[in-house]
Amino acid sequence: APVSLAVLGPGTFFGQLGFLLGQPRSASCRAREPVVILELPRANAERLLQPGEHIGFRLTEALALQLLSGLGRVNRALARVQQQQRAEIEVVSRERSRRVQS
Repeated sequence: APVSLAVLGPGTFFGQLGFLLGQPRSASCRAREPVVILELPRANAERLLQPGEHIGFRLTEALALQLLSGLGRVNRALARVQQQQRAEIEVVSRERSRRVQS
């Protein structure tokens, strides 16, 4: 089943990591409503990524924001796992204490 990784809004980019690294994309995209999508083939884009071109900055900025967002999701997931582990350790500790006291 498909998993939603992000909801994108107007003016956002996707596929920039694969584009910059010259690798296939790691995910697919599905629109929830009608959209206009512009494709930027790598062969046509190299000149836009030259120093001083605004789109190169925007692409780098979008990638940085995407990575930051991903790190935030990973950190929140790790925090939930840590809480769960602490709770499980507490349960085990209580059970051991009860056994020792018996």
